Amino acid sequence: MKARALILLVALLSAGAARAQGVEGSVFEVANPEAPRGEWRRAPSAGAFVVVHWTGRVPQLWHYKPVCLQASIGRTDGQGRFVIPAPRPASTPLFLIRDEPAVALYKPGFDAPAALRSPGEWVLVRTSLKPLERAGVLEVFAEYGCRDEEKYDLIPLTDPQGVLPAFHRALYDEAAALGVDRRPQLPMQIRVLPRSGPAPAEMKR
Repeated sequence: MKARALILLVALLSAGAARAQGVEGSVFEVANPEAPRGEWRRAPSAGAFVVVHWTGRVPQLWHYKPVCLQASIGRTDGQGRFVIPAPRPASTPLFLIRDEPAVALYKPGFDAPAALRSPGEWVLVRTSLKPLERAGVLEVFAEYGCRDEEKYDLIPLTDPQGVLPAFHRALYDEAAALGVDRRPQLPMQIRVLPRSGPAPAEMKR
């Protein structure tokens, strides 16, 4: 019994100490969506946004508590490729069982059906959602990121490529083009002015 408990403890410690893995892959989009599905042609999807969440589970007395460790955003290159390194989380629980990174794709006007996904590859198709339904999807994307467990505040996506402002703007612009009164709330940006400026700081949307 003691040996089994020791093995379990070592396994949990190993899972907690394991370093999160980066994520890479290719994104394509259907070039001829009007054709039957069996005749679809794929083309590399440049400029698609890729959001990755690194998550895990912490053992509790009678259940596992899900935790979000960190989330990051990147964008595909001209060949539809992306590489998103795993960011260093603010803190990692001691007893942690890591889950596979969750990958979500966004490109204005496109959906990423799970049925078209294969290992390391994602396929985008033109969205068939109604405007109000699509606006709801955009609101969900705007809330991507981990949340502070105590305050439940949204922790911004890690942004090694500097694409987060373009991501938020694309969400807002697409929602505006839908013609519905339902648009994602863009996060506040703080710009610090020089000391010679009229005010120490300015907040703007």
